[in-house]
Amino acid sequence: MLVDKGHGVRLGNGRTMRRLIRSRSLISISFLAWAAWPTGALGMTPVRTKVGDQYRVVNSSRFKGWAETALPDEKPSPAGSKTPPPPKELNRTEFSGSSKVVFRERQLPSAPPADGTRLFRAYDIVEYARNLGEQEEKARLRQQVRRVLLDPMEKGFVIYSPDGPMRLAELSMLADHSHLPLLETFLPEKELKVGDTWPADSKALVELTGLDSVESGSVECKYEGEVTIQDIPYAQISATGSFIGITGGQRSRCNLRAGLYLDAKTNRFVSMRAVGKQETLGPEDKVLGEVQVDFQVLIEPADNDKELNDQVVTKLPTQATPDLLRLVFELPEKGFRLVHGRQWILQRVDGDRFFFAGPNVSFVVTLEPEDKVPTVESYRDQVAHYMKDQKIETKPSQPPETKEIDGLSLSHFQYQAKIKDRPSLLDYWVLSMGNRGLTIASNAADPAPEGVLADLSAMIARIELFDPITPEEPPADRLANPSAKGEPESK
Repeated sequence: MLVDKGHGVRLGNGRTMRRLIRSRSLISISFLAWAAWPTGALGMTPVRTKVGDQYRVVNSSRFKGWAETALPDEKPSPAGSKTPPPPKELNRTEFSGSSKVVFRERQLPSAPPADGTRLFRAYDIVEYARNLGEQEEKARLRQQVRRVLLDPMEKGFVIYSPDGPMRLAELSMLADHSHLPLLETFLPEKELKVGDTWPADSKALVELTGLDSVESGSVECKYEGEVTIQDIPYAQISATGSFIGITGGQRSRCNLRAGLYLDAKTNRFVSMRAVGKQETLGPEDKVLGEVQVDFQVLIEPADNDKELNDQVVTKLPTQATPDLLRLVFELPEKGFRLVHGRQWILQRVDGDRFFFAGPNVSFVVTLEPEDKVPTVESYRDQVAHYMKDQKIETKPSQPPETKEIDGLSLSHFQYQAKIKDRPSLLDYWVLSMGNRGLTIASNAADPAPEGVLADLSAMIARIELFDPITPEEPPADRLANPSAKGEPESK
């Protein structure tokens, strides 16, 4: 269990498994050892973090598993055939990997009407490595967006950087890192005596597993008492159980065994280790895949951290704006950058063609070969021939418009058309800089949703073409941090 939607482990219905997980080996208190004899019998009341608290979080994980996906049909059944199609052949893929994440965090009050705790993070290490079959994959976070804000929503958080637009892969990678206020819902807000038991809050199970909701089953928590590890006393809580959850309509069966440790002097949550298995279920509860995870988290104070102090916090935006929520799609090696709103989703890539979709609008960007960027007149002729060949009804278009923007030439023309009896607006652009450039074609419902085409036009006008560059890779084990010496520490 404990899965991550940012790294493409797809089970069952193709929903990406979340939480490929976290960062760094922990001190020995994180082992599963509630067989240790309790040495304290007095009551203990867990203390949760609150707005204003600052701390450092160290996560690490190891995982392995497999997934079965149906191979595409080579010969689909003819339309109207009464013969049932043969069972699809399943392709089994095995995967494994590890992750390491270290960040410092401060809890902030949320802006009305939001309900919940806002989080401000400064990442020091973000590492993901995964083997999918014979393919090795790695992911990282760019230095320029290592500071992030998480604004609470009804479900989850809106994530963005106050320092610039994030890539979609970065957003997915950070989406399910530990949220301490949610992990702390494992702890009841009442006095506990040795032997007391209680069911784990569903919010804690959802946070730990990446599920959307818990359908049935439960995890029992038990206060095991006080244990001494390396001469340090800790209050120990065990959690064991199994449950069924839902993610994107797909059912999963989860088995969990965890140990939580609290500082015996302050009663604050300081460490957790969880091991478990999550199975993705198909029809008749057939297992379509499973992932086994060993997850650890360590929390320590960061009260005097200069990156989280009041002077820094007062300069942060109080809430997300459309500009802060924009994403960047860029290819430095090709000298291309597109900044877009989150309503536009990159659906697929085909060589130098990039397919995006939004609300009732789709568009494709084609990076043209050098010295072969079409003029707007030749591009318009190509489009007209295509319309004729496809027997698409069109109304005469206005002459192309061309304007210069920061050294770029941007031309545009539009057709009103009817495609499969659907009124459509077809827009085309040619963007060029010297001997380099690109073309864009969009297809929108007519009439298009209010503001969508204006947003698309403004987005295209902001496209950047620059000299191709080879991105410099940061050190493999950490984000560059001028103030960090060796292991990142609270400052």
